[in-house]
Amino acid sequence: KLQSLSSPEEDELSSVSSSMKMNASSPQQQAIVHSFLEQFDYALSIMERECSYHPTATNYRMLGKLRIKAKRFDDARDAFEKCIQACTNSITDQTIELHGAYLDLSKCLIQLKRYPQAIEQLTILIKLQQPNQNAEAYLQRGIAKMRMFTKNTAHELVKLSSNRRPLLDINKALVIQPNSAEAYLARAAW
Repeated sequence: KLQSLSSPEEDELSSVSSSMKMNASSPQQQAIVHSFLEQFDYALSIMERECSYHPTATNYRMLGKLRIKAKRFDDARDAFEKCIQACTNSITDQTIELHGAYLDLSKCLIQLKRYPQAIEQLTILIKLQQPNQNAEAYLQRGIAKMRMFTKNTAHELVKLSSNRRPLLDINKALVIQPNSAEAYLARAAW
């Protein structure tokens, strides 16, 4: 009987890794597998190549999400902007992809500490979505406002116009989605 020189855990990880690579047939699946294995450069190269051959909204959005996982937020922002452009230029209905791209772009902008831009993108998204579907957009806009105004004094915060107050957005998110733990945490943090 042949015995491996590596530990059983290493053999198992290697086996899982090999199995995942062999089962990933599409470029998107391959990129996801390599991302899961934290091989971000390779995963990104696969999706960048796929976007150059097939510049679809779905591919650009996936590229943006992979770039976020790799903590390449500026590059992710570019991918989400291309996704939005592809959605608006498409003759087919890309509503779900468009809404997701706006949400992902705003989260990316929050990570980059570009709060006014994030708030602007989320405001666009809120206007695009049905009133009962925009809880996440309100929550993220409230979070962006919270982070933007954390350096303000209590006296300065009172002077803010009502549409700039973070708590109003977070409360709107809770009205739409009353069981949102993230919204309750954000409200408690403010």
